[in-house]
Amino acid sequence: MLRYPLASCLFALLAAAGGRADAADLYGGGADSAAVAYVGDAYLASSPSTRLSRDPAIAVPAVAFGVAALANLQPGRTPVFADFHSRYPSDAVSYCRTGTIFAKKLFNGQQLQASGACAPLNFAGVSALEPRPDFVGADAPFSTADYNAFLLAMQAERSAVVQLPVLAQAVAVIYNGGTGAPLALNLSTAQLCQIFAGDIVNWGDSRLGTGRPPGPIAIVYPNAGSGSAFAWSSYLAARCNASFGHQFRADADFAVAVGAAMQRYAAVSPRFSESDAVAAVRSTAGALGFSGLGEAQAQGARYATVDGYDPATLPPSLNIAAGSLLQGMVLDGNTVNQAPPMIPSAMRNCLKLVSPSVPLPNLYPIVGFHYLDSYYAGNGAKAPALRNLLRQFLRPTAAGAPDTRVALPPGYSYLDGNLTLRFVLHTAINNCIN
Repeated sequence: MLRYPLASCLFALLAAAGGRADAADLYGGGADSAAVAYVGDAYLASSPSTRLSRDPAIAVPAVAFGVAALANLQPGRTPVFADFHSRYPSDAVSYCRTGTIFAKKLFNGQQLQASGACAPLNFAGVSALEPRPDFVGADAPFSTADYNAFLLAMQAERSAVVQLPVLAQAVAVIYNGGTGAPLALNLSTAQLCQIFAGDIVNWGDSRLGTGRPPGPIAIVYPNAGSGSAFAWSSYLAARCNASFGHQFRADADFAVAVGAAMQRYAAVSPRFSESDAVAAVRSTAGALGFSGLGEAQAQGARYATVDGYDPATLPPSLNIAAGSLLQGMVLDGNTVNQAPPMIPSAMRNCLKLVSPSVPLPNLYPIVGFHYLDSYYAGNGAKAPALRNLLRQFLRPTAAGAPDTRVALPPGYSYLDGNLTLRFVLHTAINNCIN
């Protein structure tokens, strides 16, 4: 886009098309729960909160609704996408908080177009200049159904899916104890299993041992296919199914994830988005829900410790063993499967998946992984900028090279504590974005 006044007709035409010849504006959208790390929390300054956050260097397309800056309401921490523009002044990022499922449908050519408006209510796209986004943020990795949808609509144009993990985030247990209840709450994994299996439905249940007055536990959850719901249900499936007859399955749709257990809850309150769910918990006495810690903290929600661990204590970087990074694999519920085989293996292996059984000892136990998804082919002049955007999340591989990445908000971690894994991801960035 036009960054500086230019007199040339050629440059005016380029500006009208959306970009100066040497500028790459990247339009994406997706997961709510990663947004605080990606774009900051300035979107909360308005009501309803804005969905579109973009660098001030991006002026097109013009929109008739509010746009948040890549910034935080409290100074002192720089969002990752704002730091990207600082490092590469010709390039900038726009990000719309649509939720993971909607963003994947845009990416796969299933639903509307990315050029639709990222309005605060009734959004229809990510306010991009083109029909497809340059990237999407996803808290739930590709499934067989997702990849088949891509192959049907997009393979001829974009060849294959590139899925790279970039962050981990603690998923917080948020609550509103109501008047007279103790402020602090510690829950064990066993108690959470009992609550979400519908076995404990009242705050006064002696098995909770919280000293809280009796009252129904109202389960609040995001209803838009939330990535935090995927991380939450993955935790329930991994930690609770042995005791509750395989009640739970990993799914971004919370109602699908808990199945028949929902019928046993004392009260249920579905909300459109993760941000809406957090607001509902804050305003509803007796409510219990979940969200990415960043969203919970941005709204000032109370959150519990789990098994004695505080979600805000995730380390700056996790040491994920390279063997826990699977390639060419999709995740179907609780099961890892091969990605559809009709594309060459070199392209198929650009799909990287953190194993759902990755060991994370001595840490807060409910952790989700964020992925940035992009296209293998058809990126054109934006390919170098996309590669640089993905490198924002990785330390250099050279020994002794300084780590100049921005500090993440509490409850988020980079994933490159392991040097071998770092090499694998750098190689994928270099080879898979074309």
